[in-house]
Amino acid sequence: MGTSCVKSKTKDKSSKQGSESKPPVSRRDRESLSEKLGLFILYDSNLTSDILNYYDFGPIIGHGSFGNVRIATRKLLRARQQYAVKSIPKSRVKSDIRLLQRELRILKSVDHPNIIKLHDVYEDPKFLHLVQEYCSGGELFEKIVDRGNYTENEASNLMYKLFHAINHLHNQNICHRDIKPENILYKSKEPNSEIKLIDFGLSYKFGEAEEMHTIVGTSYYVAPEVLEKRYGMECDIWSLGVILYLLLAGKPPFAGSDKNDIFNKIQNCEYYMDDEVWRSVSSEAKDIIRKLICRNPKDRLTAAQAMEHP
Repeated sequence: MGTSCVKSKTKDKSSKQGSESKPPVSRRDRESLSEKLGLFILYDSNLTSDILNYYDFGPIIGHGSFGNVRIATRKLLRARQQYAVKSIPKSRVKSDIRLLQRELRILKSVDHPNIIKLHDVYEDPKFLHLVQEYCSGGELFEKIVDRGNYTENEASNLMYKLFHAINHLHNQNICHRDIKPENILYKSKEPNSEIKLIDFGLSYKFGEAEEMHTIVGTSYYVAPEVLEKRYGMECDIWSLGVILYLLLAGKPPFAGSDKNDIFNKIQNCEYYMDDEVWRSVSSEAKDIIRKLICRNPKDRLTAAQAMEHP
């Protein structure tokens, strides 16, 4: 979101308070939590002490890794464009400052049509507010629940966009680590709506020779090497394979009575494609699933290779 100014018709101080001009930020404000997070380095030109000078807040529409998400409308613009604002209580990030800083740096560094866009960051005495692209079309998970399963052509088109987005991340050594249908939103309710990958609260950027060791993610979509606490970016590819299976079958490949049962099946790569629903699925679709949901991460397709799969 830009920082272009809209002049007020009146010139008194109260009108300037509500205009697009940036209110003064005191030295004390600059020594606040935002400075510790490095936000002034990332967002110096857009930081303000009061987001309500710029946005009208609407209802809560969801919950992210750190706080609630609301619809917000930009003030003083004729288009009245809507955004999604994640409001993060400062009291909740005291012990997670590095995690939040990492999420912001990652969101600022990526630029892809299928990845949610971060427009701005604001601070007030109690909250940090992340202004992001608003998606009104709902979660992919909700679509799957409503429909049961997708056609092979529909699944192919959707997965190509996800592979493209993950390829963009992986080329920057960024691993999302929590890819699931709940973190894939439709931009609008239109039939051909674009999709957006969201929630980078668990994402991680690392060096080429570095491994990750923290168990994160959601049970149905987590890769076996994550459970073993030694993994790389290939864990995202496993999750995409699980999503493709879910799209075509209408159910996850790994299900169980509890997490331990699910994790046991994941570690044994115990899934099947012999139900009746798979009889109408092409051999090419089954082949790519096997090359994504593959026990050895080094044998999995990369996102770039998956985009070339027939």
